Amino acid sequence: MKTDTKPFIPPAGEKAPAVSLLNAAVIVASLGYFVDIYDLLLFGIIRVKSLTSLGLSPNR
Repeated sequence: MKTDTKPFIPPAGEKAPAVSLLNAAVIVASLGYFVDIYDLLLFGIIRVKSLTSLGLSPNR
């Protein structure tokens, strides 16, 4: 059994694979978050007009 456990140090000029994967996951999650917030804002802006076009009264 090998007991020498040195941390992985990538060669000069390269990033560790876990770091680049984490960066990609954070970017994708943040884009999804912004799309979701934009959807909520957009629905709030056109809510009454949209519901009226479906045949509902604005007071409901």
